[in-house]
Amino acid sequence: MTKKSSKRTLKISANLILNCLAFVLAVVSIFMIFAPALNVKGTLINDTYSGVHTTFGFIDGDYVYLSFSFLNLLPYLLIIFALVLLVLKMANVIKAKYIDYIIIALLVVAGVLFFLNTVMTNFSQSYANTINNFSLKKSMLTGPIVAGVLTLVSALTLLLNKFIKK
Repeated sequence: MTKKSSKRTLKISANLILNCLAFVLAVVSIFMIFAPALNVKGTLINDTYSGVHTTFGFIDGDYVYLSFSFLNLLPYLLIIFALVLLVLKMANVIKAKYIDYIIIALLVVAGVLFFLNTVMTNFSQSYANTINNFSLKKSMLTGPIVAGVLTLVSALTLLLNKFIKK
C-alpha cells in the first residue's frame, strides 16, 4: 500500500513541476519585451528598437518613429491571461475539463504572434517613407524570437503534462 501512495505523490509532483516550468517560461517570455526586437538598417541608418518601442511607440524629440501597436501588445495580454488561468487551475479554483487546452491554445497563439513582430509594428508615415525611399531592411532581433520560442515550449510543457497520468 505504501508503494501505491508513493507513486501517486511522484506523479502529482511531476505535474506540479511541469506546470511550474510552463509558468516560469511564460513569465520569462513576457520579460523579453525589454530585449532588442527590431532593426532598421541601411547605408546611413542603423536603428534598433526594443519590444517596448515596437509595442508602445517611440518618439525622439518631435519626430515620431513608431506608434502604438495593439497587435504587438496582444501576445503579452494572451500570455498574462493564460498565466492567470494556469494559476487558478493549479490552485484548484477552476476545475473545467478543457481548461488545459484553452491555456495551451492561448500560449500557441501568443507564440506565433511573437514571430510576426516586424509585420505588426506601426511605423509613422514619415519614417515609413524613409524606409521605402532608401530601401532599408527591417529585421527581427532576439527579443520576439526568444519570447516566441519560450512561449511555444511553455505550451508544449503543458501538453506533455496532459499525457502524464495523474
